[in-house]
Amino acid sequence: MGHLYLVRHAHAQWEPDEARPLSEQGRLDAQRVAQLMDSSDTAGIYSSPARRALETVRPLADRKGLPVVPLSELRERQLPEQAPEDFRPAVEASWRRPDVGLGGGEPNNVAQARGLRALRHMLSRHPGETIVAATHGNLLALLLNGLDASFGFEFWRRMTFPDVYELRFEDGALNGARRLWRGAGDDLEEST
Repeated sequence: MGHLYLVRHAHAQWEPDEARPLSEQGRLDAQRVAQLMDSSDTAGIYSSPARRALETVRPLADRKGLPVVPLSELRERQLPEQAPEDFRPAVEASWRRPDVGLGGGEPNNVAQARGLRALRHMLSRHPGETIVAATHGNLLALLLNGLDASFGFEFWRRMTFPDVYELRFEDGALNGARRLWRGAGDDLEEST
């Protein structure tokens, strides 16, 4: 049985630039992510090329003596150039109409297919092993939704910065998902 830990990046100050670093709280939480996953027998660590995602798993990679492999397919769903004033309703609309790109951005179904290709690629490179993949909230929720339709907009809405989910695979099929991250005020169910 293989394990995949999906990690949503830690907190970063919002800027339109993908090179934005983690905030001070984000850096502290990246250390907590490394502690949380320190006992795992990790064979590979992958990440979105975005700096905030790379920085979230770098402390774990340093502990394990592994490189962080950037994987462009783990990047966030491409958003419209002109961000909507109220982001949450726009994201909710994209979940209702997954084939429509929000204001010219990447449609959910396209981003989901890209993410699932990345997932299959990582699992095929590490059959039966434990791997870590750092990504972004929209893509992480879309990945889980592609594996289990019970993950949807409400799941995305309740995610935290960072967030960590353990997925168990048997014969290439999802055999369970469990939330590992616990932060102040979390109210997510622990496993599905």
